[in-house]
Amino acid sequence: MKHYWNVQLHDGQEIGINLQDIDWLKLQSDIPTDKGAVNLFATELNEEMNAISFFADSKSEEYGEAKQKEFENWKKFNVFQEVKRTDYPQQNVLSSRWVTTKKVSDDNQITHKARLVVKGFQETDSPTGDSPTAGKSMLRLFIALAGIIQASLKTIDVRTAFLQSDCIDRVILIKPPKEFRTDDATVWKLNKPVYGLIDAAKCWFLTVKRKLVEFGCKPLSLDSSVYVYIIENKLCGFAVIHVDDFFLGGNNKFASQVIDKLHSTFQIGSCKESKFKYIGWNFVQNEDGITVDQNDYQEKITEMKLAPQRENQRHSELNEYEKKHYQELLGQLQWISTQTRPDIRFNVLECSLKSNNPHIEDVIKINRVVKKLKKKKTQLCFPNLSNDITKLKMYVFSDAALCNLPEKIFSTHAHVIFLVSDNNASPLAWCSKKIQKVMKDILSAECAALGHAIDESIVLRSSLFEALCITNKEYVPIICFTDSKSLSDNIHSSNNAADLKLRRQVASIRQHLELKEIHEVVWTPTKLQLADCLTKSTASPESLLSVLGTGKINNSSFNR
Repeated sequence: MKHYWNVQLHDGQEIGINLQDIDWLKLQSDIPTDKGAVNLFATELNEEMNAISFFADSKSEEYGEAKQKEFENWKKFNVFQEVKRTDYPQQNVLSSRWVTTKKVSDDNQITHKARLVVKGFQETDSPTGDSPTAGKSMLRLFIALAGIIQASLKTIDVRTAFLQSDCIDRVILIKPPKEFRTDDATVWKLNKPVYGLIDAAKCWFLTVKRKLVEFGCKPLSLDSSVYVYIIENKLCGFAVIHVDDFFLGGNNKFASQVIDKLHSTFQIGSCKESKFKYIGWNFVQNEDGITVDQNDYQEKITEMKLAPQRENQRHSELNEYEKKHYQELLGQLQWISTQTRPDIRFNVLECSLKSNNPHIEDVIKINRVVKKLKKKKTQLCFPNLSNDITKLKMYVFSDAALCNLPEKIFSTHAHVIFLVSDNNASPLAWCSKKIQKVMKDILSAECAALGHAIDESIVLRSSLFEALCITNKEYVPIICFTDSKSLSDNIHSSNNAADLKLRRQVASIRQHLELKEIHEVVWTPTKLQLADCLTKSTASPESLLSVLGTGKINNSSFNR
């Protein structure tokens, strides 16, 4: 559908048009246009004439200074050297292009940026480009750990990060951009990985890894984008890496031996603490703990608009323009529901299963999710947990619903995990997903859900043990809560389940108990099942939101 364009009319209304279906006329002189627009005019849109402006990509006047600054960075970091094309007759020459952006700050200051991007896909022998970034649950774990070790949180971002990577070990030639081209016989030979190369992010990651190890840090065994700084079996600091954004926490020793050295090694952009934004999360740290929210992002999410005549066509398929908007809105909701708003996670799951072939009725449903999201502002609270590791526990709430997804064939599994001490609880992870295999009964679905929850909790506990140098398996017991009495009875029974598949699943959970990977599986009534709202839209999320928003959990309710 390459001929479809999203167009904003002069009255502000947004519509989708097919350029093949309209007449084009020259723009008349009495119709205002923006500078740099291609002078075209579309007729017969919504039964009246409307102006459409298409902007040129280069915007040379606005972005000339930004391009010059990018070129100076390339020279500053010795990114390239000029060579004659004839010196490398067998070598392929890659092309490049400018990617320009305009950023508006909170105080409405406009900044124009330009980045020279190489078309790395033109390389004949493509290298591997895998580059890890920290998972959401691992980041939450270390937010909780910051309270345990009384670490001050900071975030830094590295300016022009890829250009500060270690040198590459292969020959790459690129054609210089016309603004900085000396002659047609001269090309640039790259010394550093640059934006657009397939392995640029990987090269940067390996550079950061080498430096952090050199400073005394070590990567976690189960997440190589998280580094811990341990002195005499004591966690003194950590670094969570997300490309060129670093999330740091530690004591004065960590600050002097790691953070200060990062500043002297790389050209750092911003450096913030106490109150800052990291990967879209808003952090506030005070003496009581840490809070995280995405309320500013939530405000930007708006309902999908439909033309009045379309609202009554509930069973009609969306056109390409409408489908694109549906998927964009779904992407926004997917993001916030996995980051800070688990209360809408199941609703978003239902909408996602309709994304390939959505109808008008699905737009109505997704707009209801937006209303639910915007009804209240929430936060994740990470209270200061006890530094006495004997008081730490991990609570795992798992739940399932049978054949409750669209088409009533597939089932849902969900869980939510907290790190707890006394009545304080820090959220570590949650999920609400489709069980990929068809479940025959609710017992099988509940067992599958508990298995998924146990797997994630064991990974988190193992990383916690590694970070805090814990070796005693009795510490930080994993306590699993299920509202399925039959599942609890099957796990604790000496008899085998009649269903062979269920028997294998139950045996796996029993083995986790025998190996002390989990401490116990406890039945709890549905009204206390915090994962209940992650498997069904009719369940109230208030209990879950209360724990998330206050950082408090009533242990007496669970007989703990």
